[in-house]
Amino acid sequence: FADAVIATLVLCSVESQDAVLREIRRILKPGGKFYFVEHVAAEAGTPLRLAQDILNPLQRVVAGGCNLNRDTASAISRAFADGDITQYRWDLLPGKILFDNGFALSAPESSGASLISPHISGEATAGECILTRCPPRVTI
Repeated sequence: FADAVIATLVLCSVESQDAVLREIRRILKPGGKFYFVEHVAAEAGTPLRLAQDILNPLQRVVAGGCNLNRDTASAISRAFADGDITQYRWDLLPGKILFDNGFALSAPESSGASLISPHISGEATAGECILTRCPPRVTI
């Protein structure tokens, strides 16, 4: 089993996020880490989310199956429900990167909001066991 798995901007383009995340979770030993950086769907009801939803079919064709509007944070949460997840959400804005906790970094080369925004980054820690790999509990 693996100590760690790293995925950067992968889960947007796989056919089934749930299947990939189940496999990542399956191969991690208890306490193993999954490190990720992914772009995710904008908040529902925003102009950016509307644009993502409208342009997603074209994006999938021209960008190797990449989806603009996936709820990757929820998929990661489902896969690591028995463990612990720490994640940060951030947006690319004109001249800065804004994190969900209010922290901002100057990014003069940033031209502004992108369809491939916001992003999440973080780590998920595998819990004690999953499905059939749970060790039997012995009580004395």
